[in-house]
Amino acid sequence: MMEKTNPIPPHVERIYTSWNFFRKLWWFYHYLIGVVGVVAAITVANKPQVLEEIPVLLNSIAWLSALCVALLTFLEPKKRARAYTAAWRLLHKEIGKFQHGASSENPATLFEAVSQGEEFIAKLDG
Repeated sequence: MMEKTNPIPPHVERIYTSWNFFRKLWWFYHYLIGVVGVVAAITVANKPQVLEEIPVLLNSIAWLSALCVALLTFLEPKKRARAYTAAWRLLHKEIGKFQHGASSENPATLFEAVSQGEEFIAKLDG
């Protein structure tokens, strides 16, 4: 016997998909910028002989490290990733309950989860 599932309203499905995309994107930026910044800083600190012979390259790597720190500071990708992840998890949980009949068949619970998720994300703008 197949289990009955309630269809998700298209508006909620689009929001769910976009929050999932943005949470992954912000985590990707967080780790990419962080790793590049650390590698650049370590490279400059070690002053390898190859780079000492090409001062413009050593200076460029130093600037890259500073740029990464600035991007992490001003974009706050970790904070944004956490907000989108919290919003996505809340909606994910409510969608699961809605689809499998654990909550009412009224999609109002999904709309409430969307509203709460938007509040998580809006707190970023403080």
